[in-house]
Amino acid sequence: MEDKKDEPQDPVTIEQLRDFAATLKGFGIDTLDDLRLSICKDFKTGIERVTCRTETSKPLLMALLITEARDDAARKGKRRLIHYWSGFKSFRSVYALSKTEVREIWNTNRASRWREIREPIGIAFRRWLAGPKGFFINWRTHWLDALVIVLPLTLVLLLLLQTNPFNKNRLHYVTTTAPVPAFHKISDQVEIKTSPIARSAFTAISEVRNRYTLADIPAGAPLQSTQLLSPELSAKMQGRKILSVPIKASNYSPTLTLPNQLILVLSPRNWDSTATSSIPFDAIVLRIEGSGETRSAIVALPGDQFDAAASKLGSHDAFLTEAVP
Repeated sequence: MEDKKDEPQDPVTIEQLRDFAATLKGFGIDTLDDLRLSICKDFKTGIERVTCRTETSKPLLMALLITEARDDAARKGKRRLIHYWSGFKSFRSVYALSKTEVREIWNTNRASRWREIREPIGIAFRRWLAGPKGFFINWRTHWLDALVIVLPLTLVLLLLLQTNPFNKNRLHYVTTTAPVPAFHKISDQVEIKTSPIARSAFTAISEVRNRYTLADIPAGAPLQSTQLLSPELSAKMQGRKILSVPIKASNYSPTLTLPNQLILVLSPRNWDSTATSSIPFDAIVLRIEGSGETRSAIVALPGDQFDAAASKLGSHDAFLTEAVP
């Protein structure tokens, strides 16, 4: 059987402390500093004088002062006596007494019970926040005190982690489930995943479905707006074929915005009696590759114009111009 002599005793109730502090307050002793000034330097005589004048318990006052000395209250002299002395009680006893008092007030005083139960609840709450320094000396007795402090701190920490910027970056984005080649339509090869790095990726599958890619996209990559053709141009890609057209840098405006729907003009290099006039084609220019004077325009042409344009590349020069509105 466990020896109960090792357990710290808690004989003074919160009600006794409250009555004791209220009596001292009636004689102008409301804080620890007031009490020290009343006792003065002569401790023994001061104790006798205070207890006689206030008609209070000398042993109780002695016990509280001894506990106060152990708790090093030099920096807490402005605190009210009841607020400070209630800190000497374990949370278990404070909670039990406060619960009993709240129940009694609730059952007997219906008119002002909301106002009167604030004080016992406040004492229990303050005990959560300000306990004595010997808080963790005996964990078997004070485990509940530790719990009521650690649990709110843990909940606050979890709340902070939920609102932390690192967590904010871990959002749901649309990623590919398989490699998608350039200039192919996105259909079912996408899913929603969590990513900590894709800050500008799409967040809904409906935003990317039926749109065409502008570059090779590996599996598992978050889809960015710069990787896909716009919904308007993607809708016009149906039935078109991709053609790489050699083009000189001087044959198109450097200010053209790509990708875009433009007019591809193929003009004969050598004008003779058999040469025909320039031929325009409705083209969606996806990008222009290469550098220097000769480059390649990657264009999407309607299926019925593809063969005609492909057959002219060896004998015609290509030009790009914006369509007339």
